[in-house]
Amino acid sequence: MASGDIVQRTSGSTTVLLLDSVGTGATNNGVWVECPDGYGMGTVVVNGATGATVVTVNALDDNPATPPPSAATVGAVIATATAGTNLFTSLPVLPRWSKCGITVIGTGTVTATLQARKVT
Repeated sequence: MASGDIVQRTSGSTTVLLLDSVGTGATNNGVWVECPDGYGMGTVVVNGATGATVVTVNALDDNPATPPPSAATVGAVIATATAGTNLFTSLPVLPRWSKCGITVIGTGTVTATLQARKVT
């Protein structure tokens, strides 16, 4: 698997890896993931940030036909996982594009997942 890969899909939810076991010895921009049509809410879970590591969850609501470049700092930081802290954040409304990035290096290996759920 790799960052951006779908790891599970059911009739009511989709789980995507935003960061797939990424070492924190260097910064990492992550990859933009498009939230699937028909999904209205979700969660992001970040695990493994240790030492001085900082991981941000970014959102972009623009409607480009293709994702922005991974290095793009557009959009908004909607949550931050700091050193030694796992993060669980609820997204009552999914943005069009999401990503996680390692913005401050440290130690550990980070895995971040987005679970999008259909709203009935």
